[in-house]
Amino acid sequence: MTASEVAQGFTSAAADDDRWVDPRLARLAATAAARGTVLLANDGVLPLDPTARVAVFGRVQIDWFAVGYGSGGDVNAPYTTNLLDSLVEAGIAVDADLAETYRRWCAAQPVAAPEWGRWPRFHPEMELDEAAVGAAAARADVAVVVIGRAAGEDRENVLEPGSYYLTQTERLLLERVTARFERTVVVVDSGNVMDLSWAEELGVSALLLAWPGGMEGARAVADVLRGAVEPGGRLPDTIARRYEDCPSAASFGDPEANHYAEDVFVGYRYFETFAPDAVQFPFGFGLGYTTFNVVPGAPVREGDVVRLTASAANTGERAGSTVVQVYASPASGGALASPARELVAFARTAELAPGGTQELDLSFPVERLASFDDSGATEHRNAWVLEAGAHPLHVGLSVRDTAAAGAVDVGAAEVLEQLEEALAPSPEHPFDRMTPVRGRDGSVVVGWEPVPTATVDLRERIVSLDSSRGEVLDDVFRGVDRIESSEAGRSFLGFHELLMDPESSARLDDDLETVLDRDFTARLPDADLRFLRRWRSTLAQESASVRRTMTGLSRSLNRFVRSRAFEEHRRLGAELAEAQRLAARLAAHTAPQTQLGIDLALTSVPMASIGSWRMRNPADTAVSEEIHGHEAARLDLEEVRRIVRASEIDLAELVDSVEAVLAERGAATVGEVLADRPATQGLASVVGLLLLARRRGQEVAGDEAVAWTTSGGRERSARIPRFLFTDRTEKSGDA
Repeated sequence: MTASEVAQGFTSAAADDDRWVDPRLARLAATAAARGTVLLANDGVLPLDPTARVAVFGRVQIDWFAVGYGSGGDVNAPYTTNLLDSLVEAGIAVDADLAETYRRWCAAQPVAAPEWGRWPRFHPEMELDEAAVGAAAARADVAVVVIGRAAGEDRENVLEPGSYYLTQTERLLLERVTARFERTVVVVDSGNVMDLSWAEELGVSALLLAWPGGMEGARAVADVLRGAVEPGGRLPDTIARRYEDCPSAASFGDPEANHYAEDVFVGYRYFETFAPDAVQFPFGFGLGYTTFNVVPGAPVREGDVVRLTASAANTGERAGSTVVQVYASPASGGALASPARELVAFARTAELAPGGTQELDLSFPVERLASFDDSGATEHRNAWVLEAGAHPLHVGLSVRDTAAAGAVDVGAAEVLEQLEEALAPSPEHPFDRMTPVRGRDGSVVVGWEPVPTATVDLRERIVSLDSSRGEVLDDVFRGVDRIESSEAGRSFLGFHELLMDPESSARLDDDLETVLDRDFTARLPDADLRFLRRWRSTLAQESASVRRTMTGLSRSLNRFVRSRAFEEHRRLGAELAEAQRLAARLAAHTAPQTQLGIDLALTSVPMASIGSWRMRNPADTAVSEEIHGHEAARLDLEEVRRIVRASEIDLAELVDSVEAVLAERGAATVGEVLADRPATQGLASVVGLLLLARRRGQEVAGDEAVAWTTSGGRERSARIPRFLFTDRTEKSGDA
């Protein structure tokens, strides 16, 4: 059964009060969590000896970080596990005295209640003096220290203790434990990569990255520690010994702007090219409880695919699996900057018994050997280019642990995909990027070159398209269509319609109230109850915001393409292009001093003496007649409504303006709204506000003056009927 089938089965069974979780889903979650753990160091202490007495340190053994934060991770799991209970459940001889100390302290020091965007990055640690650690060491054989960090939306690491670095209390705990115990296992329960330099300094026996593994995550870690399952993960990043060694350290973190100066040399691509000695744990690395030998075959290119196999043999004493990885190096002498190694394929073996072997298919698309030419270095600007030469391949168990596997020979450079410039950096903000340069000793060092900047913008690209207006619109909105037709887009639209439909949203509210009336809700914190009671309205607001953004983009692009300006730009661009074409053709056949026989009428004024100038008196052209004013005619609001429906007025912007003014004033007329929030849409703002006033305001006696600026920059004014918006006005549907 697939994960999707299990999840669907669980969803259908969720209405059963006695069935919280389908057991198959729990097993699947535990398998995924164990498969994701990464064992970075192990001197033989893992798996734990079944007879070993284990002392567990760190409050995160109880206050386990089960999931990440944010829209995708902060979910309401039916339950969560912690490491202390999971070890006891698995039959590990956990030091009871130390465990009870932590239980009492954690109960007296509860973690902060999570609030959106204010989640804690860590939980403050309990201080244990040397006497307490020494007493635990007298009772136990092995120490397990748990370090925890939260991660997710709005909670990525910062360069502070309690985030990327250890706190003083955590550091002191590790120092005291490693000094007293001969064997110390450190479990890092973190969603982010953090500083691990202390693992080498303190000489820990084993280091396990657990990551937040969901509701079964802690139980899965307990199974890994005792050897019931293998740690199956491999590092998705390079862990440097120092943050300062990371390529982005010098250019990342500015609140105003960040220059991605590392360009293609991100993560392991930088370290393997320029700084291999700065690496503590390399990309793709991860230990298991057995060993493997990998023998690659020779690569063969068949059209757009490179065929490659490798044989993996279990050379250890217990069953296990591994991940075989393929890395490519650039052809020598290429014009494009490329990393020394880049992952192009990988595959996991089945669980193999000791002495067992498996042949893996490691084929990959040839496009993974290509590089993007954004500067024209290969004479193919804005194209994916497969450069000529031999592209070496390396096969192994990490980016460092590989064997040569031949090369893919390319006779002549190939353009695999020609693209157009779209989002190049602005010329107003130029910067330099990394590029490999050979040092005098033959080593590769960091060089710098200017980043190609934008030569066209979106408006110019639209105008320059040699197609009809309808074809241009179709091209512009094709991206929007792709978003809406994707699986995620269809899901969002269906969800949005459900929230906006009165009947569906009412049923959703009723279902939520039914759930909240159940007995288990009495155990929920007040903050969770408040969140659940307003979650539907919150989702509706956010969903509407997304729709307004997409609608606003479509409207603005539609408005431009349908405007007279679009036609004028197209016509002027075509005439200039034709003039340049004719001038170039003429220049090829005409000497510089050739008489063309064409008289050009000069537009400049011929100069003469000052005495020949005639002076003009402005009073001679003054208007003596009285200028008569006219009262504004009463507006036909139904006609205004018809105009709005046929126009491109952005009513969402006007609604926001009204609500902002009401928040400050409590009540306001149309003229007062325009005084505080100028008419960004010109006359359309006035017309739109009048329509909103008809629907959401009340008419009062008299009239008032309003003013706006036209698209041409001219000031205009008019008198309109007086309407009043109030914060007590019932909001009706949009016009």
